[in-house]
Amino acid sequence: MVLSGLARSLGFLPQGIATLLASHLILGHYGAHAFDTYALIVSVMALIPLNNLGVGASITQAIAAHGPQDDRATRAALTASRVLSVSALSLAVVATVLGLLDLWPKLLGDQAGSNAFTAAGIIVYAFSFVPGLAQSVLLAAGRNHVSLIVISFQAPAALVAIALLIGTHADARWVIVVPALAVLAVNLVTMALSEWMVHFPWGRILREVPFRLRHPGAKILNLSGPMLVTSLCVPIAFTSDRIVLSHVSTSSAVANYSVVLQIFSPVMGLIVAVAQPLWPMFTLARSRGQRGPGLRLIFGGFIGGTLLMCAALVLISDRLGTLISHDIHLGYFLPTMMALVMVVLAVAYPLAMSMVDPAGARFAAICAVITVPANISTSIWLARQYGAPGPLMSLFVVSVVVQVIPSLVFVRRRSRSGAPVELGLGVSAGEPVPAGAVRARGGRHRAGR
Repeated sequence: MVLSGLARSLGFLPQGIATLLASHLILGHYGAHAFDTYALIVSVMALIPLNNLGVGASITQAIAAHGPQDDRATRAALTASRVLSVSALSLAVVATVLGLLDLWPKLLGDQAGSNAFTAAGIIVYAFSFVPGLAQSVLLAAGRNHVSLIVISFQAPAALVAIALLIGTHADARWVIVVPALAVLAVNLVTMALSEWMVHFPWGRILREVPFRLRHPGAKILNLSGPMLVTSLCVPIAFTSDRIVLSHVSTSSAVANYSVVLQIFSPVMGLIVAVAQPLWPMFTLARSRGQRGPGLRLIFGGFIGGTLLMCAALVLISDRLGTLISHDIHLGYFLPTMMALVMVVLAVAYPLAMSMVDPAGARFAAICAVITVPANISTSIWLARQYGAPGPLMSLFVVSVVVQVIPSLVFVRRRSRSGAPVELGLGVSAGEPVPAGAVRARGGRHRAGR
């Protein structure tokens, strides 16, 4: 957890510098339209919900419980790779058809780039889906910090690609393909590292993907299905706020909200990065019939660290907003509400990591589905009354009432019942773990503490 936090923190600097330099080079050498197409393709990639489909959760679960060399982990990865291969192929076909029919500008608006290059960028992005599963392997094997370090080179890789385009006097339209190439390069490196560091048999898996009858996979829908629902709902709950403000409030409210979100986004990223290793820790503990890490201690650490970071940001947010633009005046109420949302996240995310099993994932998915309409409707009402702080007030209240409190009750009742916890892939907590199943760290895995 500490290594993940350090890796995430150190990665902010190269990513930020590379992003700014890449924007400067594109604007200076290719112009505003090329930069708009670059930013647009990044947004399109972020909105495409086909790059994981929740199947990575089954790989993490299987490896955490049984080890990277176990047949159940291999079969889970085989099924996940087949699902994402179909997803990638479908996206590539759709991208090609839209390009041939000259429909990309109509779908993306006036700032869309060339049909052919937009289609090419989406196709390259589709090729990154299966290699992206390697991040789930490293997370399960106690190497999440390695994955975060490699991801921090995504923006520098894009910067190098843009510099090469400029140096070779390439057509400005190639800029559209750069973000997808950077994602693909990072995912391929992550896949290579996961095979080298934890000996996960990616070569064998990729060879067996086309032969479904000869090499059957594992049934993963019981976990990947609920995880997919949650992964779709949670971003909507966060990203809908600016849309709500743009409809019921002022342009300055949208700007203020966007700026304060940028200021606090490193806190959010750090919480997620540090909490993710809890998932395989809880899974391994359950596979041994143990409770896993104590949630009270975890909550205390996360809340304390989040409060310290957020208190500092609340004090300087107004000044930072003025530095960004003289029209931005954040005050203290808006940053304070964002800080409260971060504190809720500091409880909700570790709590969610303790519930990643079929039953827990189903309960979390139900809460996530209820959260979306509840948050949007409450945000509309509060945004009309309070402007930019309104959606954050809504997110705070709805998250506590609909997600945190019910999840705490669920975890507490299940802990008291003492019933076996289904881990997925037909395995329950308390079943014996095969010899060598916890050798991801050279036989010193301490996740069960």
